[in-house]
Amino acid sequence: MFLCLIDEETGFVYFLNCEHPRPAIYRNKQTFFLPHKYVCAKLGLTVSKKALQINTFQLEKSDILLIGSDGRDDILLHEKKPEEVINEDENLFLLTALEGKGELGAILNSIKKKGELIDDLSLVRVEYLGEGSGIHLPPTSPEHPSYSKALNLYLRKNWTGVLECLNFTERDFFTKNLALQKIFLYTKYKLGELPLAKAILYSEQNPSDSLILLYIAMALSEKSDLEKAMEYSERVRLRMPNQKQNNELFTRLESSRLS
Repeated sequence: MFLCLIDEETGFVYFLNCEHPRPAIYRNKQTFFLPHKYVCAKLGLTVSKKALQINTFQLEKSDILLIGSDGRDDILLHEKKPEEVINEDENLFLLTALEGKGELGAILNSIKKKGELIDDLSLVRVEYLGEGSGIHLPPTSPEHPSYSKALNLYLRKNWTGVLECLNFTERDFFTKNLALQKIFLYTKYKLGELPLAKAILYSEQNPSDSLILLYIAMALSEKSDLEKAMEYSERVRLRMPNQKQNNELFTRLESSRLS
């Protein structure tokens, strides 16, 4: 089973894969498999003791997500050999998707040219037409030099220098690019001054930022809003199950809720 949820505005994808063939992305006349960090066991199996883990991916404008059943790979290859050869190379789907330019009919024709279908085949095509999250700041942007300098200062843990370099206040926050908002919020968190309401709105515009969810959870916990803190901490836990700081926070919140 492959299950995904796509934010239509930002193009952010949440997905679960229970031993289903990996979907492909057609982008800028190239194809690649949808990156996976976690793969779940098939539904109904009790072998796996792992907690539920969610994969995420950021679609870009005009990206095409291609989901296919295993019939896309199970074909008798047209090769000049005395015995029939069944395809065992999953990368063949990347080739047929590329030859088909992300169009289902053309992909099917390409598959059939490679060999004979021996299983049921289902294909789903989803094209993202939005603008994406806007987190990338182009090098041509007039704000890019300031951002680069601020990022360098942030990596050196010069928090005051970062804010001086950015040279904007919370009042100007939402007029800035998401990349600038991100480094501003991260720096404010390091100083113990995270503007919580702005951080929450930023996270909605850039849902790919898992670390800001942790910072929000920490800030909510400090304000004793344990229910909301638990919600954000659990979102981080689903994405990054091995994040030590969040796991410690989650344990504390759960203990407080049960006490």
